[in-house]
Amino acid sequence: MKTKLNLIAAILLFFSLFNAQTLMNETFTGTSLPTGWSISSTATIPDEKWTFYNDYDDVEVYESKTIPQNEWLYLPALNLQTYSSMFFNFSLWMYNKTSFRTNKSCRTAVVISTNNGATWTELWSTDFLNANEFLGEALYNRFWSINLSSYCGAGKPAVKMAFKYTSNATYTSTIPSFAALLRVNIASSPITSLSNLDKNVINWYPINNYSGNYDLYYGPLGTTTGKGGGILVSGLTGSSFTIPENYCQYTAFIRTNNGAPGEWVKLDFQNIVDNITAINTSNSSQLSWTGDSDLYDLEYGLGNFTVGNGTRISNISSTNYTLNSLLPNMSYKVYIKAKCNTGYWRSFTFKTLLLATDETEAVPLNVFPNPTTDFINFSEEVENIQILDNSARVVKTEKYSTKKIDISTLSKGNYIISGYVKGEKITKKIIKK
Repeated sequence: MKTKLNLIAAILLFFSLFNAQTLMNETFTGTSLPTGWSISSTATIPDEKWTFYNDYDDVEVYESKTIPQNEWLYLPALNLQTYSSMFFNFSLWMYNKTSFRTNKSCRTAVVISTNNGATWTELWSTDFLNANEFLGEALYNRFWSINLSSYCGAGKPAVKMAFKYTSNATYTSTIPSFAALLRVNIASSPITSLSNLDKNVINWYPINNYSGNYDLYYGPLGTTTGKGGGILVSGLTGSSFTIPENYCQYTAFIRTNNGAPGEWVKLDFQNIVDNITAINTSNSSQLSWTGDSDLYDLEYGLGNFTVGNGTRISNISSTNYTLNSLLPNMSYKVYIKAKCNTGYWRSFTFKTLLLATDETEAVPLNVFPNPTTDFINFSEEVENIQILDNSARVVKTEKYSTKKIDISTLSKGNYIISGYVKGEKITKKIIKK
């Protein structure tokens, strides 16, 4: 009955030991709604009310297409009178950008009351979400942090907070929108999230009404905090940092630090070469690909060769490159990778087009014996001869015109002979026994 993408496991929240005072840290594990939490609802269908799901360790509510909703999820009363500052940190996953962001047929808000629920003040809502925050139709892997300083201190023994979900029951999607609350943390330090990583720039979400700094920790993919191997940058302001390395893959952590370090939150970056395509002629291939690097390495050759055995071209400064002087009607393989630390190769195969002269040669040429163990004979004089192995490497050359060439020193295998007969380019396949 329940339709849901199982992406909650993708939320990468990593905890650290820190000195911040913590009033609440609810992760919704267990078998029922946590003690002190409560729900009020106008919906009649279970999934359209705030509902605890122990399979996902969250509390969810689905958008109704028949009945307008006014769904409340109440926190336990908070005694904030002994604190001078607190931050309300929460992670809320939302699905269906159209309902939340475009049509706004549903919304979620965080509200607070200091008079036992007689009146409520809205602190945050999904009305102000940026469409770019959604990954496709989903928004996850994100923390929001609200400064509760004005609600702390004497006379605040029972502050109430709630998540309020409303809808006008007008959605038309085949999959209903839903909101899923994964975590609530109330502490003296806020929590932020990394918003975007590229090859050498790390971005994170700024926090409103926060006067502290940010700490950044990053290193090769798989780096963890507290175990070394990474680089710590402290005292950052703003919401971005340019790293001096040019990584293909790396792991980054961000945390707040307002005198008491907050919690590390992690994100991985992988600069992947993708979408390789080729436009081929009989003797060239125009290659294109996608990627985020400034420079790329490329290696190509005939057949199914492995990296290190082909022809290498380094420091390509764009996402396209044309290979020339290829052989007609031949299968090639190409490897491409971003030119940065710990990059990895992506492969692609293509075949050059057939030359008309391969079917009706302008200058007929016989090659014999084939296969052979030592000499290849030609029926016509051939000049500027090149012999290439399966990796398209030139293993033997002969500039002058000849009707015979010695291949006895070559290893057993398949080769390509190219050259010119009476000014016409010829290619022939030969086998060395």
